[in-house]
Amino acid sequence: MDEPSKKSLKELREELVARVDKTKSSPSQRAALVYKILLESDLSNWDAVCFCAEYLGLMIETMPHIEKLAKELSQLIYTQHYLMEENILEQVKIKPVDVPPS
Repeated sequence: MDEPSKKSLKELREELVARVDKTKSSPSQRAALVYKILLESDLSNWDAVCFCAEYLGLMIETMPHIEKLAKELSQLIYTQHYLMEENILEQVKIKPVDVPPS
């Protein structure tokens, strides 16, 4: 009796990606939706970056695997905040760029 062929890890990963892509929006597509909202605001790039860092920190409770990354990002943001003599980033408003279709 022939033994059923085993799928490679690559084949299994490709099947998983295809299955998920059929049912869920990608992270890029989800970000594009938020980006559209940001474009309609008067927020700066720095505002968006600060929000992202703080929001990741809030997500640690439900996504504990991001804790190290969230803390490192927060430290970088606060370092930048205290070291910037003139906060140029606050003056740069969010501008349209190419984003994936939502």
